[in-house]
Amino acid sequence: MLTPDDPTKLPFHYFSASSFDLEHYLVIEISKALEEILASRRRLLDTPLSTGEGEYIRPIECDQVMDLTHHIREITTKLSRKLSSIDQAQEVSNNYYKLLMYLYSASEKSRNIDRLIQQFRPICMDSTSKQRTNFTKIQREVTTFARTCEKIEAETEGILDSILLKT
Repeated sequence: MLTPDDPTKLPFHYFSASSFDLEHYLVIEISKALEEILASRRRLLDTPLSTGEGEYIRPIECDQVMDLTHHIREITTKLSRKLSSIDQAQEVSNNYYKLLMYLYSASEKSRNIDRLIQQFRPICMDSTSKQRTNFTKIQREVTTFARTCEKIEAETEGILDSILLKT
């Protein structure tokens, strides 16, 4: 993995086009998925629902969080399929099964957030104790989900590095 000098830029993996084959294509796809997870996680953490900004959360902000968690869930599902299609991924990296565990965990956490938001959305504009309790639960779940995404990012980078160093 190459780390740019500017800390605001994403790290990237580089390989020459002359060594292009199916495995390298999958590496490119996995790298793209990694970038999408990172970008979606950052957008998720900037939502008013996760930052706790404002007294009331609007229904559209609930929908925004649900859209982001759905997007991350789709990416993690595709990522797990792509990883399983690389024959050597299990052999090259000791973290392969750990990453799969995080991917499945992210999917479950996403479903849990969806369930909580569906309960919260009708009362999100209220100022009741039930609204505050549900809001706090969702904030905790979003934070846990974001941490899981960070672990996915780290493990995926490790696997990509292992695969690229082996070839």
